[in-house]
Amino acid sequence: MQLGKGDITLDMVGWKDFAIKFDSLYRSDKKEGRMKPGATIISDYWFPAGHLDHYIGQPFHINLRAIGPLNDIHHFAWLNQRRPLLKNGDDAYFIYPSNYYGPPKDSLINCFRAVDDPVIIPQFRMSKPVRNFVICRMHGFIASPPGPALP
Repeated sequence: MQLGKGDITLDMVGWKDFAIKFDSLYRSDKKEGRMKPGATIISDYWFPAGHLDHYIGQPFHINLRAIGPLNDIHHFAWLNQRRPLLKNGDDAYFIYPSNYYGPPKDSLINCFRAVDDPVIIPQFRMSKPVRNFVICRMHGFIASPPGPALP
């Protein structure tokens, strides 16, 4: 699950291809009823949030929110003020690349009624896997009082 860790070249490659594959998954999930329409992408760190927003959120018009302390989400603390809040019952995708960080923290998981097993979209270079994009489908956001580490 840490495939690609330490390979800084992965910071700038593979994101466009992943965006296209994620868009297919997003559309399929909506069509098949696996996720509610308008599901948000959430991240708990400024990277990969910046890449997710640039390659997926903005081009495909999918809301992205970074959730966490200011030290972790940086400028997204201000960007979040211009973006829709998660509402009670909303679904979300938590996405992370295997070369950075990891699965959603328990504090975030506990904000949802259910979290599916992750979907993994591999990235290849010269026919060899170099990184995995891990997608967690989160269902039924449970609204909670505002706080520094909550949506």
